[in-house]
Amino acid sequence: MLHFQLLGPLRVARQGTELSLGPRQQRLILALLLARAGQVVLAGELTALLWGDDPPASAANVVHRYVGALRRLFEPELPTRAGGRWITSEPGGYRLHPGDATVDLLAFRELSKPGAGLDALLAALALWHGRCAAGLEATHPVFVAVDREHAVVAAEAARLALEDHRPADVLPALHQAATWEPLNETLHARLMLVLAADGRQAEAIGLYQQLRQRLDVELGVHPGADLENAYREVLRAVERPPAVSALVRPAQLPSDLPGFGGRDALLRELTELVRTGHRTVAIDGMPGVGKTSLAVHLAHGSAAAFPDGVLFADLHGFDPAVAPSGAAEVLQGFLEALGVPLSRIPAGTDARAGQFRSVLADRRVLIVLDNAHDVTQVRPLLPGEGASTVVVTSRRRLTGLATGAGARLFTLDVPDAQEARALLAARLGDHRAAAEPAALEEVAERCGRLPLALAIVAARAGMAPHWPLSAIAAELRDTRAILDAFSDDDLTEDLRAVFSWSHRMLSPAAARLFRLLALHPGPELSVAAAASLAAESTALTRTLLSELARIGLAARVPEDRYKMHDLVRAYALELLDDALEREAAVARILSHYTWTAAAVDAVLLRRPPSYLPEPAPPGVAVTAFAETRDALAWCVTHRDVLRAVTHQAADRKDARAACVLAVCLSAFYQRQGWWNDWADVSRTALAAATVTGDVEASAFAERSLAGAYNFLGDHDSALRHLVSADGHFAKLGRADERARVLINIGSVRRHLGAYEQSLVAHLEALTLIRDLGRTDLEPAAMGQTALAHVELGHYADALALLRAAETMFRDRGDVNGQGIIDWNLGWTYRRSGDPLTAIDHYAHAVTKLRQAGSRANLALCLIEYGDALDAAGRTESAIEVWLEALPDLTDLESPAVLKARIRLGELGIPRA
Repeated sequence: MLHFQLLGPLRVARQGTELSLGPRQQRLILALLLARAGQVVLAGELTALLWGDDPPASAANVVHRYVGALRRLFEPELPTRAGGRWITSEPGGYRLHPGDATVDLLAFRELSKPGAGLDALLAALALWHGRCAAGLEATHPVFVAVDREHAVVAAEAARLALEDHRPADVLPALHQAATWEPLNETLHARLMLVLAADGRQAEAIGLYQQLRQRLDVELGVHPGADLENAYREVLRAVERPPAVSALVRPAQLPSDLPGFGGRDALLRELTELVRTGHRTVAIDGMPGVGKTSLAVHLAHGSAAAFPDGVLFADLHGFDPAVAPSGAAEVLQGFLEALGVPLSRIPAGTDARAGQFRSVLADRRVLIVLDNAHDVTQVRPLLPGEGASTVVVTSRRRLTGLATGAGARLFTLDVPDAQEARALLAARLGDHRAAAEPAALEEVAERCGRLPLALAIVAARAGMAPHWPLSAIAAELRDTRAILDAFSDDDLTEDLRAVFSWSHRMLSPAAARLFRLLALHPGPELSVAAAASLAAESTALTRTLLSELARIGLAARVPEDRYKMHDLVRAYALELLDDALEREAAVARILSHYTWTAAAVDAVLLRRPPSYLPEPAPPGVAVTAFAETRDALAWCVTHRDVLRAVTHQAADRKDARAACVLAVCLSAFYQRQGWWNDWADVSRTALAAATVTGDVEASAFAERSLAGAYNFLGDHDSALRHLVSADGHFAKLGRADERARVLINIGSVRRHLGAYEQSLVAHLEALTLIRDLGRTDLEPAAMGQTALAHVELGHYADALALLRAAETMFRDRGDVNGQGIIDWNLGWTYRRSGDPLTAIDHYAHAVTKLRQAGSRANLALCLIEYGDALDAAGRTESAIEVWLEALPDLTDLESPAVLKARIRLGELGIPRA
């Protein structure tokens, strides 16, 4: 199988191995045959291509010898003077037959045929690695015409990208096309419009001014209609408010309670403060007292006074299973909601806080920060000077906000008897409440007047509208106990009565599920996770969860997930006294997450996982993924739960489960850039394996931990764990896993500067892989081996390996792998002294890694791309690329990120 590349440097690979194509004249002949693939190229055209108007007398014989050499190169067993399969002699000339070979030019034309959509055009443009036959100094009209095809497709892709509101997707290819066509006004006009649509109006204006000067100096003409029209459109965009100040009006509040009641005096005071522009209001109080309901109701009632919108964030300050939200994460969400493009949001809490204050400086926005842990968590989220207002809720009294931000502090207590009756009446309906005032009062008192308890009772009563309130009061009267998990002795008896009463109203299956939900290690869970806990079908579990939600013992949250209030969870856990049922449920939930993590690993790496969980017990539901983006989205949604599950497995001394989670989530953590998460779960898994003496689990955990340390820049620790893992796998007879470890050892040694040792480890890994027939591991190993060759100056060896790996990744449909190879090609060409080709490969890598959703790889590649642009004297473009990269890497310990920040600082562009 042959693969011909003409779009960029001329290359041919046979069975994944790049061929040496001989002298320049021979390569020129092949290039013209490829450019006219399937057509006859006259011998006279080839003669003119090589010698122009003054060919030697032997020209025809020389061309014939070159053609023969190419035939034998493609078919080594071809007899002398025999006609070849790929290149045939025709009357007056020669023809190249593509047959079943791949020709990038033909693939480009197929993808970009009339009517193709944007994604197809982007895929077509990604096939270009430079000008047609780059490096051959070919000026034949056929090559010029092929380059022109690139410009036409780039311009059409730009038009579609503007229509689809996807300017960033087309920018790399469009920049490349404009560089190759410096006087193409239509192309530059499209580039200006795309830059403006991406929020880069200043760059678009600068481009226009440069092109106008070039047209005047080189051609003596003024800009044409296309360019002038684009310039006027960019100016109109500049006159409009920029992206950061665009009139994006967030409306993030949760739904208001339709039956909110009571708190009248406090609500009036709070409303007056908020509407008149008091900058910060903080409400504290015990769990379940109604802080969130009050804040949300207050915000809904005051929203009209804030023309620029309302922001809302649950800070998870006292969530039993999730760490408090980081200010940087909350600020990113707020800035995006306010219209700031993700590529313009800086990394680091301080930088984001500064941008947040700047964006809000001339806006009037209401910000609700629910469930804050302490003042430190809140302080970066305050808007600073301006007309915006913040409402904060917390279980703690936030005295520091009063002294540092002038906040007004309010402590929300249990409502008085009248307000409790009003709140309950609002939920039950005035007619029903008025019919039995004495029973209404008793129910409120039996609930301890706690709004959470009142809400649960009202939800259950709402399901039985004909049931008298006196019967509800009697039920509550009969159930008295102490909820030891909470310290307020005045309320625990009444809360326990309310929860018990609601629990007894559940169907047996729903009551069982309610108890089992308390075992889930995270605050929110999917239907599949709940089904695994209960060993029931997902259909039945969904019905049972709906029953719990209707009665108020659980709440449905976005993405078809459910959660329980921590007071309710504590009660449910106390009811679960069957040790065998408890153990079986925990085993099932661990199996659900470990097998789903294995499914993630299989999708991301496109091969079976190397370390599988124990067989799943009956009743476990495993989430499956058809696409990479689905697997990544599941991991992002379950980020906190996955850490908690790993710790739960370690606490149970289930080393295999903990290690499976660490290993199978490694690719996700690496691509997402959550390297500290990766290190945390790997250390937890290794500790569990060490305690239990599980050598196999230890080996896998050490390999995983080494990967995290490598990306965090601790190469010495990474190497120590890899050497230990290699010893474990050798004793276990796991040659396949030794091969993986050796690849990583080679990579770490390269980072440490031991290039010869790096190459030795990589070559040993490749030998193992090929002996085992593990073609799934081969392209990644080839790519890493190539980088060792680059460090030693073996550029031809590196390029041959990278081209072969690229073909293998393409055949597997692995876009992330293709992107990494293009990234490595960029590095190789940069090191070998070909900066323009390097820049082209970096641009292609960025496109592919973005398509693959490989967040961290994309950001790290962008940093190198910026380095290459800077080295080529294109510092302004480099700055744009660096600034695009940094927000996607929140882990500030990455050496690459720190290097980029230092360089930006040297250029006078400080970033946090």
